[in-house]
Amino acid sequence: MLNEQVRVTVDGWSCAAGYAIGPDEHGCVWDLVDIDGWFGGLAVRSATEERAQADGDWDGDPYFEARRVTVSGSVLAPTRVALQEAMDRIANVLARGTRRGILVVDEISRGLSRQVPCRLDVQGKAQRKSPNAADFEITLYCPDPERLSTAVHSVTISPYQRGEGRAYPLEHPRVYGALGASGRVMVTNLGDNDAWPVLTIDGYAVNPFVQLVGGDRIKYVGTVQPGQPIVIDTRAMTAYIGAASRGHLLSADSAYWPLPPGDSELFFGDDEGDSARLTVGWRDTWA
Repeated sequence: MLNEQVRVTVDGWSCAAGYAIGPDEHGCVWDLVDIDGWFGGLAVRSATEERAQADGDWDGDPYFEARRVTVSGSVLAPTRVALQEAMDRIANVLARGTRRGILVVDEISRGLSRQVPCRLDVQGKAQRKSPNAADFEITLYCPDPERLSTAVHSVTISPYQRGEGRAYPLEHPRVYGALGASGRVMVTNLGDNDAWPVLTIDGYAVNPFVQLVGGDRIKYVGTVQPGQPIVIDTRAMTAYIGAASRGHLLSADSAYWPLPPGDSELFFGDDEGDSARLTVGWRDTWA
């Protein structure tokens, strides 16, 4: 049972708990009672093997299984006809087309909005309890159990450039050359699980690379031309310029890395081309 402000939205339909409840455009009030499977409680799977002629198993790496979310509650309609139409709407959630969508859960009391891709697992159903009220339930299957912030964070930086320093012979007043660029930036993942960023390098760059300071790096062996950015998706493990895959042009020591919870420092550099720009995009991620 929910005892705080929570709103669930999927496929244009929503319901809420707490004082976030309000009538929809048809005058129906959808009261969210429970959202089972959203707040943790994931099953864990592992490839185990029995130990021959010995106690126990050989254990494998543990992984979370997919997330199944069941949204349940009640609906109060102004008329009998409006109630029947509301029951039809719950049955029609994600029932069209690919039956896929985005589940969004807003925890209004915490100011936290999170989402996860989903598809229909069990079609929504409603059971009339009175002439103007019914209970409803819909079950969604989320193949990726990670919950992502609805907001996409983004930061853009220039590659490392050495400053010009002072010119010699010295003159008065002293003249200092242009400052360089550190090529470093701090990014923050506010979640509690690894976040996988999308790296976009645009402008003119030769052999650009992005390194997680203290960790792995991704390096593109080649030239990036202005207006033809290379987009590296660390979660999908892909690198594209337009529709052309360029993953084979990543250096042999490249490794796709995530942003751990908290602060991380990134370093962007290249062999030449001070017009290059790196844009890092990511969503806060929760297990």
